[in-house]
Amino acid sequence: MQLTVTEADPAGCPCTIFGDTVPNAAAGNHGTALEVGVRFRADQSGSITAVRFYKAFTQAATLTGRVYTNDGTLLGEGTASFPSGSTGWQQIPLPEPVAVAADTTYVASYYSPAGYYSSSTFGLVLGVDNPPLTALEDGTDGANGVYRYGGGFPNSTWNSSNYWADVVFTSGPPPVDTTAPTVQGRDPGDGASGVALTTAPAVTFSEAMDPASLTSSTMVLSGPAGAVTTTLRYDSRTRTVTLAPVQPLAGQTTYQVSAIGGAGGITDVAGNPLAATDTWSFTTGSDPTAGPGGPVLVVTDGEFGAYLPEILRAEGLNLFTTGSASALTATELAGYAIVVLGAVDVSAAQASALSGWVSAGGNLVALRPDSDVAALAGLTGPTGVLSEGYLKVVTTSGSPGAGITADTMQYHGSADRYSAQPGTSVVATLYSTATTATSHPAVSLRTVGTNGGQVAAFTYNLPQSITLTRQGNPDWVTKTARPAAVRPVRTTCSTAATSPTTSTSTRSPSPRPTSSSGCWPTSSSP
Repeated sequence: MQLTVTEADPAGCPCTIFGDTVPNAAAGNHGTALEVGVRFRADQSGSITAVRFYKAFTQAATLTGRVYTNDGTLLGEGTASFPSGSTGWQQIPLPEPVAVAADTTYVASYYSPAGYYSSSTFGLVLGVDNPPLTALEDGTDGANGVYRYGGGFPNSTWNSSNYWADVVFTSGPPPVDTTAPTVQGRDPGDGASGVALTTAPAVTFSEAMDPASLTSSTMVLSGPAGAVTTTLRYDSRTRTVTLAPVQPLAGQTTYQVSAIGGAGGITDVAGNPLAATDTWSFTTGSDPTAGPGGPVLVVTDGEFGAYLPEILRAEGLNLFTTGSASALTATELAGYAIVVLGAVDVSAAQASALSGWVSAGGNLVALRPDSDVAALAGLTGPTGVLSEGYLKVVTTSGSPGAGITADTMQYHGSADRYSAQPGTSVVATLYSTATTATSHPAVSLRTVGTNGGQVAAFTYNLPQSITLTRQGNPDWVTKTARPAAVRPVRTTCSTAATSPTTSTSTRSPSPRPTSSSGCWPTSSSP
């Protein structure tokens, strides 16, 4: 069933859905940005030149009118401001008319950043037929009376509410689009600094763009070494192009984004080119996995090795260079006084280079070393592993661990059961439980040669243990189900069983269900 409104013949368009109807509409506001709309069709082809709406609220507002396809592709939008005290039917002109096909479903909406809207509950149960336009009966080609908190394509509904969104329709072919598209948004903004190395720059245009014109030659990200290889993505709903770098960007580096205009450049769907090339720049922040340079080489290969730079910074050590095991050559090592070696297997040649460097006075910190490096550290074995165990520091006077707590400390991960050779100092011992000692070192220290070189070895992976202690189990990162004993129960409770809305009206786009206790789950609809 549909409610029919008789208006002028279609030939007399411009036409609207609701005409001059003065609705019994209530003003509402939920204290958050909101987009509300109507699902409609035209029985002949034409174009939408404006989005209109009934303003029951009296507050000043700047609103954006939008027209979407039925599946959410944004076809056009316009913005207009309305002064305080203004009420009744208002229009938001569209800069470019939006062509609509006969008997095809579209959605017209208005976005209210301050959350003001007008509504009539159950207003679209039957729909409204006002040829050549029809506001569809709720359930025809989707729900009608739609909204979305935060803005964007409205796809939620409540009680078939009519939010009195409307369109201005003109029959016949739309005027030819001769307007050049423009850049409306840039992310990061021009001149932005401290940008994350993983950022994917994005460009938003004023109208729908021709995807075929968006190529690596017309959307360019470039740095000091030239063009950066990117993967382009175009979101037709938001008219946004994203340039995703194949590799992370370099730290503390200035990059440029260029949208190429003119002949051979990017065009809108009507073939109009961007009038001129639009270029802007941004600068990345520092690389958290790299150091500024200094006498310390941090080899970040191996499991959890990437966390080593952050651990050093947390300890106030910031004069270091990060690198890979490929730097373990006699020539490269000669430039460093200290090497921190992650839990990585080294080749015989690399082990030999480390041995020569330590003998010449270098200082090596090896984290869960392999057997070749362990031999340099004065360790034999291993004879097995000890997982999720404990360690206790030797705190006797004059020992390297003097002043550290004498209690056992738990570590995460696995430790290798090495044995200390004569002349190797045991700084800490592995414990199988908090009170049961083993004969295997957790941390050891050995002097090599006569030039002051030393090797400190942790038989477990120190950055892994620190990371798991501070950040939790990474196996849970992608999991939502947790044991019932630890799963948080997220509810919101009030002193009375009332809806948690802050509307100035008794009508709500979507009140949450309540219970006799006045509690409702926060996972329910907004």
